[in-house]
Amino acid sequence: MSVTVFKALTLNSLRGTRVLAGYAGLENPIRSVSVMEVPDIERWVREGDLLLTTVYPIKDDPRAQETLVPRLAKQGLSGLAIKPSRYIDQVPDAMIEAADQCNFPLLELPAHVSFNDIIIELLTEILEHRAEQLKRSEEINRRFTEIVLQGGGLQEIADTLAELLKTPVTIHNLESELLATSCRPDMIGNLGMKPGDFERGVSALAENNSLPWLLRQPTWRRMRVGEMMVEHFVHPIIVEGRNLGYLCAWEISHEVAPDHQIILNHAATVTALQFMKEEAVKEVECRFRNDFLNNLLGGYLESMEAIVERGRLYGWDLTKPYVLLLANIDNQESYYSSEGFMEDSFWRLKNRLLSIIERVVTTTYPDAIITDKSDGIVIFMPVRSSWGENEVKQRAKEMAQRIVDHIQKEVDGVSISIGIGRYYSEPVKWKKAYREARQALQIVNSLGTGGEVIHYDDLGVYRILATFKDKKELEIFCEETIGPLVQYDQEHDSNLLITLETYLQTNGNLKETAKNLFIHYNTLRYRLERIEGLTGKSLADAEDYLSFHVAVKIYRLLNTGQTLLGKTE
Repeated sequence: MSVTVFKALTLNSLRGTRVLAGYAGLENPIRSVSVMEVPDIERWVREGDLLLTTVYPIKDDPRAQETLVPRLAKQGLSGLAIKPSRYIDQVPDAMIEAADQCNFPLLELPAHVSFNDIIIELLTEILEHRAEQLKRSEEINRRFTEIVLQGGGLQEIADTLAELLKTPVTIHNLESELLATSCRPDMIGNLGMKPGDFERGVSALAENNSLPWLLRQPTWRRMRVGEMMVEHFVHPIIVEGRNLGYLCAWEISHEVAPDHQIILNHAATVTALQFMKEEAVKEVECRFRNDFLNNLLGGYLESMEAIVERGRLYGWDLTKPYVLLLANIDNQESYYSSEGFMEDSFWRLKNRLLSIIERVVTTTYPDAIITDKSDGIVIFMPVRSSWGENEVKQRAKEMAQRIVDHIQKEVDGVSISIGIGRYYSEPVKWKKAYREARQALQIVNSLGTGGEVIHYDDLGVYRILATFKDKKELEIFCEETIGPLVQYDQEHDSNLLITLETYLQTNGNLKETAKNLFIHYNTLRYRLERIEGLTGKSLADAEDYLSFHVAVKIYRLLNTGQTLLGKTE
């Protein structure tokens, strides 16, 4: 406990001192002592000072006497002690009234006291208190350091912190997921909670992702648990400017005591070390895991026995069937080329996405395999033996859509797309599933869309076009079929291509096409006649109709990020 005004009144040098006003501020901490020798004293004092004075510098200035207390209170001094008998008869009523209004301790010293005695005794008390604080800090640091040296983890840190603070403690990652918790039954009673309230509160905190992702300074937060509001003090875990997670002390008192702050600071430091240690271990594991994954998806491992054995090292049961999903950030190249791009920020973003995906998928499929890869996040979703082929496909698409929706909801300004490969029960064939999922994503990106879920089987004719090696031949076919329309639109700022595409999308329904283009029926008929005239092809001819369809898709595929959807009328 710090040296307060109240505690100072028990010292021998202040014996006989009267409290004239400002009783509410008697717990103000005293950090030092000053003597008032000049009228503009606020220039020479600091926050936490106890100011001693005879009022001599302002004995003939009623206005200065009236404003002195508010000025000192505003500057954060701990109190004002006056020895009035020598230069003024009594402490002015205006100073007493101001002290009560400001909750600022106003003390009247006996005539016999010596300022020197007060200064010496009070500073000795403050120094002894600081020495005790330092000793206490070293002891706390030793306890937390021993946890790390003896191989302890986040749970041991939480247990020690809860014991020192005498309040429940939780440790979370950036996504508010619970990593460790420590709470004895008597702590719940002290908070006024019923059995189960604390667990429900922690669960709500994690489910709602309600901790601030980029909090830099310790802060109080409130949340409803049942019928009551519960406060928790949130202390960020920061390493080299990166926020790695949070310590939460549940309702330890809204004013954090200095001793508690020391405890939290040491706990945060050791927790940061533990986070870094676990991060380093994960990095090594990730590197070996990714090497295995690259070999598996690259088709370099053909022995089923070797694949299963290697998978077991990472806790994966590869004897079970899985369907492969590949998630990637939309327009990822734009992040690398954007001004002010920081690799660390992108790393944090990708890790956050990985954490969200893990949470969403494992809630339904605890045995899913999720891992980071250079070109995205690979998800092996388990397939149940009772599912048919169509159900495998449908469930994979439903899970992918759930992931896309969660990312859109939880991460502002970021969208992902997910490609799904065909289902192959044997890991040796996952190379094909991975290639298919990548191809689905590449086509989605080439069409300039985002936030998409696409199964390889749903690509239609794009599957054939994407695998066609002679891109030049595709360009020639596109040019021969719809090239005159592209040129005409460029020269006349018209919309023949969009008209053709919309007409094809509605399966030749003139009424629906006109409605979608917001044009008159007769205008549509004129445009279609113009299309046939420029291309020399007939929309009524089955072969020409198919050629138009394929040419439009080639145009979309080859012109990355572009569609025929230009301006509309």
